[in-house]
Formats: sequence, structure tokens, C-alpha cells
Amino acid sequence: MNALLLLAVLTALFYLLQAGWMFHQLRHGVRLGHRVLMLALLPALLQAVLLHLVIDTPTGQNLGFLPIAAMVSWLIVLLLMIPGEQLATPLLLFALPLAAAFSLALPLMPADHVRQLAGAWPSLVHIFSALLAYSLLMVAAVQALLLWWLEQKLRHAPMQVSPLLPPLQLQESFLFRVISTGFGLLTLALLIAVIGMPDLFASQPLHKPVFAVLSWLVFAVLLFGRWQRGWRGRIAVRWTLVGFALLALSYAGTRIVLEYVLHRG
Repeated sequence: MNALLLLAVLTALFYLLQAGWMFHQLRHGVRLGHRVLMLALLPALLQAVLLHLVIDTPTGQNLGFLPIAAMVSWLIVLLLMIPGEQLATPLLLFALPLAAAFSLALPLMPADHVRQLAGAWPSLVHIFSALLAYSLLMVAAVQALLLWWLEQKLRHAPMQVSPLLPPLQLQESFLFRVISTGFGLLTLALLIAVIGMPDLFASQPLHKPVFAVLSWLVFAVLLFGRWQRGWRGRIAVRWTLVGFALLALSYAGTRIVLEYVLHRG
């Protein structure tokens, strides 16, 4: 086993152990403190080293689908350290196995999609803001699904809902904070693409910017509806999922088709 694969296995193992232990504690009604959740920073540090080794090649940066997806999973774990244990716990039970899976996949991918980004600050800012936006809006999509599930449970089987889960109102407020931040970063990424990288859209398949702009419009309408009409509940869930689905089609869908169907970068 080479060093890169060993690092990937250790990273995934620590992520899965953390997720399994958290799930076990929650099943037994133990409230997890924030210090416990911070233990996820150990495998996150290992994943950061792994990402550096895979993405930063001697000829440039490997920006294929799996390295970028792994970076998104890593950013999600880090972002979920911020809100506190009540809100982070259910989301981390999704994020930790996801980060483990992408960590294991990283050493198996050849560096076929290398770009030289040194000195190209508009590209760097665009990529970083887009990655943060994608990560936050994925968190929002998972949070929306959790809200939908909790609402169903509270209506039909309220005794099955764990008292350790945060109240619906708190989770809904968290959802819109995440969406607002992700929307701002998505706006920044699109503005930089239009103003600072005029050739970007010309070099990309047409549906990629179209889906990105449609996603931006969906989240803009959702935030306006929240502000003006107090949208919440099922309406918020549906608009969040539609917005993220369009964003996923913009990047992930495009990269999967280009790399694994058409075999192009």
C-alpha cells in the first residue's frame, strides 16, 4: 500500500469512526458537546493533506470532478464546525461518511484535468467562492430534507422524534442563514466569471452557465419570498431542493458527462 492510499484509508477510517460513535451516542440519548464534534477536525486535517497531494501536481492543479467533490466534502465538514452542536450533529452524520467516501476515491484518480492557476487571481477567487457556495447550498439542501422529515414525523409520529434534535424554528432559521451566505458567494462567483473572466462562458458547455444562473434565480426568489411573504415549511424545502438540483446540474452534471461519458476535460 503506497503512502497516498494509506493516508486516504486512515482519513476515511477516522471519519467513519467519528460518525459511528456520534450515531451510537445519539441513539442512547447522549447530547454531544461541541468539543466532541471538534474531533472531526483530526480527519479533516488528514484530508487537507490528502487534497494537497492530489490537487497540487508538478504541472498545475488537478481540477477533475472527484478532487473538487472531495474538496466540497471537506469544506462541508469544516463549515459544520461553526453553528454549534445542536445544529451540526444531524448534518455531520451525513457529511462525515461523504467525506470518507471521497477520501478513499482520491488516490484512484489520475491527474487528467490539470490547469495552471498560478497568478490567475480571478480564476482563484471564482473557484474558491464557487466551491464555498456549492458547499453551503449542499448543506442547505440536506437541512431542507431534514426539515421535511422532521415535519412529517411531528405530524404523524411525534413520539419518534428525538428530544436532542433542535426545534424546527431554530433549524429553519439556520437554513435561511446558510442559503443567504451561499447565495452571496454564488453571486460573487457569477460576477467574477462575467466581469473578470470574459472567456470562461465561451469555453464551457452552454448548459453550465444556464443552470448556474437558473439556480441563482431560484435562490433569489426564495430569499425574496422569505423576506416579503415569510415563506417557510414545505415551500422553503421545495425551492431549496430545486435551486441546489440546478446548481448540481451546472457543475457536477457537466463534469460527469465531460469526464466519464465524453472523456474530455
